[in-house]
Amino acid sequence: MLDVIDNSFKHIGKSMGQVVYYHLEKDFIRKNEIPANTKNFSACLEMMFGKGGASLIELMIIERLYIKIDEEIEERNDYDFTECIDVARKRYIKKKQ
Repeated sequence: MLDVIDNSFKHIGKSMGQVVYYHLEKDFIRKNEIPANTKNFSACLEMMFGKGGASLIELMIIERLYIKIDEEIEERNDYDFTECIDVARKRYIKKKQ
């Protein structure tokens, strides 16, 4: 998942990931804790980029994650970042069993 997040940030800007990770680790959580703390990660993105900006970044991460695990994203209007990540995680684990 961290690879997907890194690649998503690189798509936005060359040093975007460094900036976000700096603020995350300074005030919230360490980078390696993101997969287990997606709610905190989402809250930090919203504080940094506002609700609209955070939603765009989260959607980019979700799309890239589902591509990486070769799964289809459910089309919804009321998506929740943490819920989408949890569903992806469960699908990935089920495939690997």
